[in-house]
Amino acid sequence: MIPDTKLKQGLRMAGAKFKDGQIVYHANTCDPLTAAADRGDIKMNAISRSTYPGQRLHKSQLPGLCSLGYWDAGKKQSWGLDWHRNEGIEIAYVASGTIDFCVEDKKYELSAGDLTITRPWQEHKLGDPNLTENKLLWIIIDVDVRQPHSTWKWPDWLILSKKDIKELTRFFQLNEDPVIRGNKEIGLCFEKLQKLIDANDPNQNESRLTLCINELLISIHSFLKEEKRPLDDSLIQADRTVKLFLNTLEHQLDVDWSLESMALRCELGRTRFSHYCRKLTNKTPLVYLNHLRIQKAAKLLKETALSAQEISNKCGFNSNQYFSTQFKKFFKMTPHSFRNSETK
Repeated sequence: MIPDTKLKQGLRMAGAKFKDGQIVYHANTCDPLTAAADRGDIKMNAISRSTYPGQRLHKSQLPGLCSLGYWDAGKKQSWGLDWHRNEGIEIAYVASGTIDFCVEDKKYELSAGDLTITRPWQEHKLGDPNLTENKLLWIIIDVDVRQPHSTWKWPDWLILSKKDIKELTRFFQLNEDPVIRGNKEIGLCFEKLQKLIDANDPNQNESRLTLCINELLISIHSFLKEEKRPLDDSLIQADRTVKLFLNTLEHQLDVDWSLESMALRCELGRTRFSHYCRKLTNKTPLVYLNHLRIQKAAKLLKETALSAQEISNKCGFNSNQYFSTQFKKFFKMTPHSFRNSETK
């Protein structure tokens, strides 16, 4: 994935071209899946837009639907889908077999009947590292959110009542359990969708696709409502958005961050972003960023033979001189002296 500006380097998101705030991403194209299908190692069919694999949806068809499809792996694979995020809410269903599924810091072994729900900010992968025999069906719908505190906007072609949409949204917002044991009704909905995909003519089947997707969401809503899972309002607070961002910041230190760009990334004003950053770290955003950069530089000085200039670039300092000045303020010695003292 290569974003249009350096601001977004380091984030890994799978899917199509999409916006996060004012930044445009060019996400990867699920190359391992496409290559496996081309080799005949796996059966795959989907209807998609942008760079997702599958039959192309016209821009007027089911706007907001990013991808709807399935794969059927009849044998163990030599690939998996590595860590990624999607621009929409992704619902996947295991029809048969088993799959290793990781979300953030948790790992699951999915089996037939399991349903996964991942939000745009949740990093996840399939296979550990490779896939075993399984059949997986999925749907990804863009609800115009990139952060936990954002307002969800479902496509206009959904026919669920306002009350049901609100309840379904609240579950997706306030309960982030990524794996749910599904039921027969949900499985049958995915089976219907697979048959429509295999008909190979989304133009002719648009009405039926619309009906079946709505039926699936109604079934999921009813199922989750009956389960009465606990909801946690803290999951949609702005400070959680900032916390998630700060947790990934150490992997994006070479980005030319400013207070404005960090606040923009979190879809917050500078004052609110600064408030939450200080609340979480006891530091202002730029002081916290500089702290992470210095710590990474120290690690690279200890563990690698990279030059000071190379380390300065990797850690996001504007110049080697500025890096040396900041490093000396923190460790009371130059990077060169630090490296020599650590390697004795």
